[in-house]
Amino acid sequence: LPAPARVLDVGCAYGGFMQAAYKCGYQVLGYDILPSAVAYVRSLGLEAHVCQSAAVFSEQIGQLCDAVVCLDVNCYWHDQRSELLHIIALLRHKGYLLMRVVDKSWLFALGIKVARLNEKVSRRIMRAAANDHRHSMPVRSQLRLLEEVGYRILYVSSGDALHSDQARLGVKLAFELGALAQKLFGAYLAPG
Repeated sequence: LPAPARVLDVGCAYGGFMQAAYKCGYQVLGYDILPSAVAYVRSLGLEAHVCQSAAVFSEQIGQLCDAVVCLDVNCYWHDQRSELLHIIALLRHKGYLLMRVVDKSWLFALGIKVARLNEKVSRRIMRAAANDHRHSMPVRSQLRLLEEVGYRILYVSSGDALHSDQARLGVKLAFELGALAQKLFGAYLAPG
């Protein structure tokens, strides 16, 4: 998607993606639920709004975008189907939705299995899986939902995912194991 395409960053946080896209010549705007994050993005000279959902954003702004980026935010949506339908309404014809999804369903499944052996450990696993998220859906289910609401899937990969250098050792190891499982078995087991 060549610049100067218009890109919306859903859950823009403190604007890291928006800054990078802006430097590459894209027209960027974003929204987030955190007023302090939005204030910071605005202090950078970028357009951002405080919104709870794509529905509220489309009512307030009403601008169509060439691409909508959702990086690790779908886990906070109360209603996946509704958010995806409102996002597709924000896209121009042949626009793109780029998502990096959080899938901790495998960790929930592990917690359920461990409960048979040790309930205390099971609860710790389940709390780690839930974290502050409102939703967890296996990647394959997320892909089915995307297709059901009208998206066409172009590419899916966890093998090229990068993790933060500041992540805990356990998180780094989980990503490495997930990448290995993807290469060996075609299974998407990365923690995010």
